[in-house]
Amino acid sequence: MHGSTPNRTRAITLIRSNISSDFWTQLDFPSSDITVIQLKGMWGKITIFNTYNNCDNNDTVKLLSSYYSRNRTQLEHADTGTAHIIWLGDFNRHHPLWGDPDDDRLFTPDAISAAEELIEAIADAGLELALPSGTPTHQHNATKSWSRPDQVFLSGHSLDLLLSCDARTDSRGILTDHRSSIIDRSSSSPY
Repeated sequence: MHGSTPNRTRAITLIRSNISSDFWTQLDFPSSDITVIQLKGMWGKITIFNTYNNCDNNDTVKLLSSYYSRNRTQLEHADTGTAHIIWLGDFNRHHPLWGDPDDDRLFTPDAISAAEELIEAIADAGLELALPSGTPTHQHNATKSWSRPDQVFLSGHSLDLLLSCDARTDSRGILTDHRSSIIDRSSSSPY
């Protein structure tokens, strides 16, 4: 979608130049708020959905869920090895499940209701929370309060390959207020 609406692109994924283009591809997605890439190897494949969900609605979550449902067979099947799925990015949803449960200022009834749609979508996709609950990812520019609108969800069967997933407090882009998430894989992990 970047080619048709470049000024509306809110999700971008950069691929290291030392990863051969023979091993990855970008999948078409009907929104400039989601970038989908798939990496393949003898170990299987991993499909990464880099997501931006607007604060005002769940349109992107609905598109993501619909796309996943329509393409579930292809996404969850690998010719060799195992298929892994990651949904990550700025979902702009607050819930005690992943936020600081003592910080109830963000857990309004409307916020909980909006987050419940995301929780239902990740449950339907068989994903689990990979970034530990309570890990802050966003610092409000004015109040300097921390919150957790950014998430990393991983296929439930892939969790045993994960050593850690954390927000890098030392890595924040220029003019941004969100922290980068890092995922460390186990030495036995193929990706």
